[in-house]
Amino acid sequence: MPDGPFKESLGRLYCVKTEAETVDALAEPISDREQGVLELIAKGLSNQEIADKLHISLHTVKTHARRINAKLEVKSRTQAIVRARELGIL
Repeated sequence: MPDGPFKESLGRLYCVKTEAETVDALAEPISDREQGVLELIAKGLSNQEIADKLHISLHTVKTHARRINAKLEVKSRTQAIVRARELGIL
């Protein structure tokens, strides 16, 4: 749908945030790699499964998960998924 007053009104009516509002909601944006890790977390994969799938170390996955939680201002994987969905990241 093209940008315009109608789209903005629908967004307000249904509490849908625009991409600009999503970016503004985070002090630091989610990187592409963190986005990939977040998507796999949302699919229910364990840290080890994510590491194997992305061909990175378990430590690196844990670091990405910790940074994701910090950026989304949450304390758990479940909260991260919920917050990311609220912001339209997932």
